[in-house]
Amino acid sequence: MNEESSFNNDIVLVTKKENLLIIEPKVRLDLSFAEHFYNKVMEILQSEPSHLLINMQEVPYISSSGIKTLLKIKNYLEMRGYKIALYQLTKEVNKIIHISELHHLLPLFHSESEAMNYINS
Repeated sequence: MNEESSFNNDIVLVTKKENLLIIEPKVRLDLSFAEHFYNKVMEILQSEPSHLLINMQEVPYISSSGIKTLLKIKNYLEMRGYKIALYQLTKEVNKIIHISELHHLLPLFHSESEAMNYINS
């Protein structure tokens, strides 16, 4: 994927911008889709390692499978010196992440610009 390029399918939109990838899941991150999402993200990161922003605005729900997927991606990136940031969480997803007390482990932001500032800090 070249700079400023995109890939789109029914489950995820992927955009490459400068030194990072922006991933936009378009489905629930639950048992049905979490593994497919993980495989797609890992395929991209293994061929083009970079920082990762995940726009969660179209994710209506996240289960423990989805949370595990995000934590696995985070660990993979951190081991290689890259950062991850999630932003524009839906109300339901934000609630689940906070109830699970994972907001301490996953960097959460309201906007893409806030997430980019974190990545670039």
